[in-house]
Order: sequence, then structure tokens, then C-alpha cells
Amino acid sequence: MWRIGIGVNEYGLAAGVNHIAWYTGPSFYATIKRVMQIEPLGLPRHDENDDETYIAALSRVDEASLAAMRARLNDPQEHITFALAPIFNFIPESLRSNQEAA
Repeated sequence: MWRIGIGVNEYGLAAGVNHIAWYTGPSFYATIKRVMQIEPLGLPRHDENDDETYIAALSRVDEASLAAMRARLNDPQEHITFALAPIFNFIPESLRSNQEAA
């Protein structure tokens, strides 16, 4: 699970993304909350389709979050090359980092 988070955060940093909205079950939410800064987006909701409860959250995309996730892998130097780089072209310019224009 940490490998996906690392890849998403690496991509977010490269693309100038500051926050990511996502949802998950309560146990994973609790795990992530111990590692990085996240904020719930409302109360947990029950999904009748799969009989599960989910929590929507907003997490920061920053070097501290990335370092915390890497530490959880027991290999802080592990690096995932983001394979989604071409999708950067589809990110609206209003959401891209101002650094790109510099």
C-alpha cells in the first residue's frame, strides 16, 4: 500500500499538486493518519452496494509526507518512477505549479 502512496506523492510533487482527495476504510484511514497530515472530508459513510464504510479525506502532497511513507517501507531510499507522467498534459493549467511557468 505504501508503494502506491509514494508513487502518487512523487507524481503530485512533480506536477505541482498540493493536496489529494481520496477515500478509504476506517482502518487504513487510521494508519495513514499516523504517518501524514490528513483531514477528513465529513463523516464516514456507509456504502450499501458493498456493505462497507468509507471516509473521504484530503492529504497534503509534500516532501514530509513522502519521507514518512518511504520510512514505512523500511527503505527510505526506495524510489518509484511515476509511470503516469504523460497524464500531466491533462491536468488543467490552473492546477499546475506556478514553478512550471518560471
